[in-house]
Amino acid sequence: MCRSSFHKTNIPFVTIDLDLPPNLPLDMLGFSEGSNVALELATTGRFRSVVLCSYGYTGILPELAVEKLRNVRVRVVHSEYDDVYDLRWSEKLAGRLEGETEFVRIPKGERVNHENTVLRTSRDERTWKWLLEG
Repeated sequence: MCRSSFHKTNIPFVTIDLDLPPNLPLDMLGFSEGSNVALELATTGRFRSVVLCSYGYTGILPELAVEKLRNVRVRVVHSEYDDVYDLRWSEKLAGRLEGETEFVRIPKGERVNHENTVLRTSRDERTWKWLLEG
């Protein structure tokens, strides 16, 4: 079922009800600003694992979020050659998370820029193997 509606701010949004079984394990990939959204969605407890590419939030992840992510597998991927977000934000996030967290640094010599990080990650056999291990 798909429903459209308007929020108080008159911004349209769509709600999609996929009618999935509540115990079906879900995985998610987020890129750039979408990685911030993916991380937020992962705190709901509905996702088994999340892959974050070129994470760019520059603040400190709140303790409540860290606690809610304790049982979520997180793989953070960032290129040293990223021309939009500094690598240190992904490093900082990976260091803050507890539980099963993996940080993947793409070396600068491989010249993988911001946009190509998600392409490389989504095509990388290691990403799919990591997701399937969950």
